[in-house]
Amino acid sequence: MKTNPILLALIQVSLLLPFTAGAAQFCTNAPAGTYVLAPGTISLGPEPMDQLWRNVCGSGFSAYQFDDIDLVWVPSEPTNSPGEAFLVHLGGSSPFNTTYCFPAPTRPPVLPLTLCPGINMVCCQSNVPASYEDIVGLPPAPGTRLLRLKRGVKNPFPIPSDAYITYTYLTSGWSPTTPIAAAGEGVIILIGPFTQNAAIVNGKMEFDVYSPAGHQMTVEWTESLTAPQWQTLTIITPGNGVTHVADPDPISAHAGRYYRVRL
Repeated sequence: MKTNPILLALIQVSLLLPFTAGAAQFCTNAPAGTYVLAPGTISLGPEPMDQLWRNVCGSGFSAYQFDDIDLVWVPSEPTNSPGEAFLVHLGGSSPFNTTYCFPAPTRPPVLPLTLCPGINMVCCQSNVPASYEDIVGLPPAPGTRLLRLKRGVKNPFPIPSDAYITYTYLTSGWSPTTPIAAAGEGVIILIGPFTQNAAIVNGKMEFDVYSPAGHQMTVEWTESLTAPQWQTLTIITPGNGVTHVADPDPISAHAGRYYRVRL
């Protein structure tokens, strides 16, 4: 079995089964530095793929290896849901100059998508450039982050990292700009607590916490990151927006203090 350390692609495979026998073909090339593939079947031949990762809500990453001798996926053929994207490690003898064809969807998109706390690998279910709303079917909540894999990166892990262009949705809109995924491009949507606007006000630390809808957040502090003893500062009840948090202890009362927000 051949291996290849270069991780090239965050792609979408947005199956809408069943396909008709005469479904139209939509093809894109994958030359060096690109990672766009079109929606369609998970049959990724004829060139073998070294590895494919799924990330299903709450279960973390599952890896599938393509055996280019027996021409089968191990441990099994990957399955998928409408609007799900995969992280693919391209293999084969000519991974930089391979064309993959996928049947076009024959049914309407299944929206809205169900997003879970943490990493969501998703894609538009149509062959068009797509906004967040086109992909998810709902507007973003404050604190939502959308990640697009940069072209030519060799390693997409960890997530997030500087391998990605990161867009953050704040109360004022998207920063640094409104993200638009290319036709056939999968993206990562991060749903989780996000802090901003940290400042010392009247000798005390204050900051804003962006919390995902429907999930309770716990704000904690510790005075050392060496064997930290995390203490609860406050609990944010399930909501959808921004909560202003202020530490009642003055900063002069301790040598150092570190904060985190936990689902």
